[in-house]
Amino acid sequence: MPLETAYELAEYLDINPETVWRLVREKRLHCYDCGRGAKRFDRDRALEELLIDSNGNGNKAKVEKKKVEETKSESDYSKNL
Repeated sequence: MPLETAYELAEYLDINPETVWRLVREKRLHCYDCGRGAKRFDRDRALEELLIDSNGNGNKAKVEKKKVEETKSESDYSKNL
């Protein structure tokens, strides 16, 4: 999967981009440094990191919901083949 910007990841997770940056500062979310200040995120890794987040914040529920929605979409797609 290609790397995403903080804004793309935030949109996917339905959270504020500032929340993404806060999670990075708190070392609860990993980002790749692409040079000249550019940071990118691996969506799958971010989902895993937020799922194992033990702080119990609201983002965890949103991430779990996204995982279920993705699974449903993939299974619906395969049924239509």
